Amino acid sequence: MRPATPTEATPTEPGSEERPHNGGWRRRAVIRGAAWSLPVIAVAVEAPYATASTAAASVRIDGLPRTAVTNAEITDAVVTTDASGAIAVTLPSSFEWADGSGAADVPRTIGTGPGTAAVPPFRAVAAVEQATILAEAGGTAAAATIRVETAYELSLLGGITAIGDGPDEFRADFTVIVPAGVRPRRLEYAFLPLTAGAWTALIPVRDVQSSIDQAYGVVHVQDIGSGFERLFISARGDADVPNAPHGSHVWPVRAVWPDGSRTRLDMPFTQVHFGEDGRPLAINAWDRITAGVPGYPGPNSQTGWGNVVPADGASISGNRFFVGAKNSGRPSAIGNDLTTEVRFQFVDETGRPASVTPAPRSLTVPNYRSDASGVYLGAVLGDFTLDRPGYWRLLVWPQTSSSEPGSSAVPEGVAWDPARDPGHQVGSVFYRLPASD
Repeated sequence: MRPATPTEATPTEPGSEERPHNGGWRRRAVIRGAAWSLPVIAVAVEAPYATASTAAASVRIDGLPRTAVTNAEITDAVVTTDASGAIAVTLPSSFEWADGSGAADVPRTIGTGPGTAAVPPFRAVAAVEQATILAEAGGTAAAATIRVETAYELSLLGGITAIGDGPDEFRADFTVIVPAGVRPRRLEYAFLPLTAGAWTALIPVRDVQSSIDQAYGVVHVQDIGSGFERLFISARGDADVPNAPHGSHVWPVRAVWPDGSRTRLDMPFTQVHFGEDGRPLAINAWDRITAGVPGYPGPNSQTGWGNVVPADGASISGNRFFVGAKNSGRPSAIGNDLTTEVRFQFVDETGRPASVTPAPRSLTVPNYRSDASGVYLGAVLGDFTLDRPGYWRLLVWPQTSSSEPGSSAVPEGVAWDPARDPGHQVGSVFYRLPASD
């Protein structure tokens, strides 16, 4: 950690922090960027239509947006069938008809087939992981699966997963859905994560990788339709933790929006203790501490985070990523006092490994003398590609050994085991993200 002066945010009234408004959305208000409140987004996770057919009849739903906002009407859906008779649509319980007619979970007749019938306007009213809109005609049904998300909710992609006294830095990558053109009025994080204290402002910058200060960058903007977009944000800054006991905690990050409302993200992390019961910790390099390490890419040592490979891009240099570890702090008489090996792996946001690291790979690193004790991955990976568009994390599992000849110490419970322990994240890649949802 380098010295920094945290800026304390205005205290929040007890019980009022991060409490979203309730309120409706009107399409014109959204498009014009007029007054707004905290909505819910309904995201179609399949193609924006659904079909089903038998030898006798076919039914098709078209015009469902991939993304819609709660209380904003969905107006362009249609059902097409070659069957004769009534065409009916059933909404799930998390939706309602805009005109108040009928009820969710009850079929509503919208027309007569064969032909195409417009679905009356409807909207989502509640968040739900998965819901199904059903169209029926001639004894045949077609279903469209919908997921409901909350807009202005900060959704974690990755960040600091383990921290200890010494290389104590803040990193967080997340997404948020907003009306097109809207940006946070303020983003802030707790400089003191163990006490959730000293709220510190993150300054928006054009190129977050060039910054060694408390900063964030919108690294990608994705059009999700209906006047909304998804922001991909990478944030970084200083932090401070003592050599506290091992434990699990959450690191708060908060956004303040133009209407004064707030949303909050709590990022889980592990506090690592150094000493007689210590464990090693992967280093998140800071400032220009690694400038003397072979492969140093510049302009600073923090290039492992917030890497962007555009949609028409391909490879990324392994020298963007520094890997090293602080040892356990155990005395040599106890053993497990050295860390000269780590395992590393790239995984996507679901945890699937990249083909460049199908299993955690062993890497020799220098035993810790400073936060520059480590290596760049260019010598190991060169320029490499990832398997598919999305967010990718670089995870590290530090290992241990003993300096005393003949030591009886065993690494179990001290070294980090990829089969049992979560890796320490030390880098991220936003890889070939599409321009639209």
